[in-house]
Amino acid sequence: MKDYSLEGFETERLVFRKLKPSDFEDWLPLFEAKDSAGFLGMPVSLSNRELCDLWFEKTMTRYTLNTGFMNALVLKDTQTLVGQCGILEQTIQEKPYIEVGYSILPKYWKKGLATEAAIACRNEAFNRKLSDLIISHVNKDNYGSMKVAQNNGMKKIHEYSDEHNNIMTIYGITHEEWENLESV
Repeated sequence: MKDYSLEGFETERLVFRKLKPSDFEDWLPLFEAKDSAGFLGMPVSLSNRELCDLWFEKTMTRYTLNTGFMNALVLKDTQTLVGQCGILEQTIQEKPYIEVGYSILPKYWKKGLATEAAIACRNEAFNRKLSDLIISHVNKDNYGSMKVAQNNGMKKIHEYSDEHNNIMTIYGITHEEWENLESV
C-alpha cells in the first residue's frame, strides 16, 4: 500500500498533520475568497458551508480509500491552521497522475507557505518512488497556484478544458529534473 501521509513531517515553519473535523470552522474562510471554489474544481453554486462540507468529505474519503492525503498545515510557533497540502492520486483525462495539491487560507497568502509545503510533498513523493512524474493541476486563472507550481520546479506540460469549461493547466516535474534541481 502506498504511503501518502506526511503526518508529523516538519518544514522550517510548518508541521503536517491529519485534518480533523474540529478544523471545519478554521477552514471555512477558504471558501469566502473570490474564485476559490472554481479554482478548486468545486461547484460554485454551493454555499461556503456546503463547499467546506464537500471538501471535508472528499478529504476524509481519500484517507479511507488511501487515494491521497491532504495534510493540515499548522504553524510551528502558534499551532494555527494555515492551509493544506498533500500527495494525491488524480485521474485527468483518463490518465493517472500523482499530484502535489495545496490550498492556503487567504489570510496567509503570499508568505511562501504553499511553496514550502509543496516542495516538501514533491520531495517526499520522489523519495518514496510514487511516480516518475509529479504534477500540480491548476486553473489557468489561478496565478498564485501557478507560481507555486513553478517555484516547485514544475513546467507546463498540458492544458485542457474541464467539464465546467475551465481551462486547466497541468504542471509537472520528472524524477530526472528533480534530481538535477537537488544537485544544484
